[in-house]
Amino acid sequence: MKWFRHRIGRDEILDLSESRFGSDGPWVYYKTIEIMAKHFKIESPGRSIFTWETFKSYHKISSTRRLKNILKFFDAQHRLMSSFWLEGKDEMIGLNSPELADLADEYTDRQLKKLNGRVETEKQRKAREQKEKAAEKKRLKGQEIEQQAKTILDELNTRLKKRFTDLTPIVAALKMHKYKYTVKDCRAVMWLQINDEWFVASKFCNPKGIWDKGKFESRLDNAYQQIQNIKERGHTDNGTKVLSMEDIMAKLK
Repeated sequence: MKWFRHRIGRDEILDLSESRFGSDGPWVYYKTIEIMAKHFKIESPGRSIFTWETFKSYHKISSTRRLKNILKFFDAQHRLMSSFWLEGKDEMIGLNSPELADLADEYTDRQLKKLNGRVETEKQRKAREQKEKAAEKKRLKGQEIEQQAKTILDELNTRLKKRFTDLTPIVAALKMHKYKYTVKDCRAVMWLQINDEWFVASKFCNPKGIWDKGKFESRLDNAYQQIQNIKERGHTDNGTKVLSMEDIMAKLK
């Protein structure tokens, strides 16, 4: 890259860097962008790797700690990302400026366009990162639900002295209506079913039977009503004590 575009106008991040680090803040930013532009590769636009000694030799700041603090500031702002690691005895620095490809000169810009979209633009990068973030959030939610389902299944096995292993119907119940139902809701339905002598003795006494999708909501309504009745009796029998769900479940032991 022979040169790169410079945007004019107020830049809050650069202003903040100047208020924290004096003129060293903006100077390190632009000097780093200049170094990256000089070593720009269309195969990996906006990404550069140097040994720390080589990178530091381009800068006038003698303090390694100060230089790294400035770089960490821009990294925290997601303006100029940096990472450090060791390769043998050499300390390395990796740099990533997502906007550098968008600031490229005309020649470099044409070279990038010749790749027919193989190089990720800033807009594409943001879309990809949003998609990855959503996928990661979904994955973590899935793990959380699976752990909750396992807790419920373990409790069911303990109370019925069974060895059920199928988590699928419990997970489905917890996911109904975009995660509307909670572990407490499933425990309420479980409480209702394992107190039904006919159900416990029938072939339907298994996770699929208890959390059947078509009957879960009606069972939940019935469970809540019976739980409310037990709470009211508990209030009458024990003075001011109101039974909690834990108290109710404990009665089954």
